[in-house]
Amino acid sequence: MVQEVITFFGKRATETVEPAAAEIVYTDAFLMIKDGVMLRTLGDVFRCVQSIEEFKFNRLQLSYQRLLKEDDDALTGNVQTTISGLVATASGEVVSNLQTVVRFDAGRVDADELDRRFRSGQQVAHKIYGTLVNPDACAILAKP
Repeated sequence: MVQEVITFFGKRATETVEPAAAEIVYTDAFLMIKDGVMLRTLGDVFRCVQSIEEFKFNRLQLSYQRLLKEDDDALTGNVQTTISGLVATASGEVVSNLQTVVRFDAGRVDADELDRRFRSGQQVAHKIYGTLVNPDACAILAKP
């Protein structure tokens, strides 16, 4: 993964490029309504919104941020996770989204350490997904 980034810059840069920071972004979409038929509720998808559906809303956005710590996350930086609910698309389908952004220092380290940091960032994002999303909720990429 890191080698692909280095190769990308190597082919395009007119001078040596030294990255200072890196970011991993995961976005998952969950189909909620198709052709006017409700397929599932936000509580079916996200563990943390079970009680919020009693409120009437057109849009929902929940954000969570925290600092990453080397002892807990094998990485320093920060993570931001946002759940947005019931956003209509042009196709008439309604989806909810989970986006996780992991940001960390990428400067002045060798390729092996940078690769380790990317892998640690992926683990953080996967852990958040596993914590927030019900196991039987399929992202839109897995829809029939």
